[in-house]
Amino acid sequence: MSGGHSWVVLYSGFPCHVLDSNWLLCFVKIEIRDDYILPPEHLKHQFVGKMRFGTAEEDAYRRDLTINSLFYNINTSSVEDFTGRGIEDLKSGKIVTPLPPKDTFLDDPLRVLRAIRFGARFGFILDEELKLAAGCDDVRAAIVDKISRERIGHEIDLMISGNEPVKAMTYICDLLLFSVVFSLPPIVKPAISEECDRLCIGYIDAGWNLIQLIGSSTFNNWTGHRTRKITGSLVGPMIELLLSRWSNRG
Repeated sequence: MSGGHSWVVLYSGFPCHVLDSNWLLCFVKIEIRDDYILPPEHLKHQFVGKMRFGTAEEDAYRRDLTINSLFYNINTSSVEDFTGRGIEDLKSGKIVTPLPPKDTFLDDPLRVLRAIRFGARFGFILDEELKLAAGCDDVRAAIVDKISRERIGHEIDLMISGNEPVKAMTYICDLLLFSVVFSLPPIVKPAISEECDRLCIGYIDAGWNLIQLIGSSTFNNWTGHRTRKITGSLVGPMIELLLSRWSNRG
């Protein structure tokens, strides 16, 4: 960061924060364009806020999880933990939000799935208050109303292609989010039952165990095959449900 310039980090749907030249913000891709038009379907839930100067501490508390709120100070070559528990949670293996979890999730409901994905990926424990907030009616409704299916699908893809897909899907099921995440078209009545949820988990568990047994040497495109196999195992019971209901029409 030469020349003493500040970095402006733009959050889709949130007020802007300006971080001074002392800070290097990692894992954020910034692209400056003057010809980009936001698709109309993405404008529905955008928040039009005013730009203001913010501090690194404020930015840390707006993060999804404490383990993702750590900063690296390039002047002192040290890690800054403004929430006071990011390093501790990283060491102890806990998934916790910097602010009250319900507030954090309502601010951006996709953070629920990110919490699940990180918890499964690293084998971390989900905070009890976080789990209660993730499964509450307000947050479930916010996932449906505010998050596009594309963003949800991207998070599910990351879970399925990760190292613990069964654990991630089990978290989704345990938090009563399965019917929200894998929602069927409105024409399908009634909605997915809890028995179907558990059946899907059983299928994906069996598929995952089979993949582990076969091993990667059997297939040329191992990653692609694994993802297709797990996805097929996951949605198999739902497809059977749709077909049975369709055949029983009229």
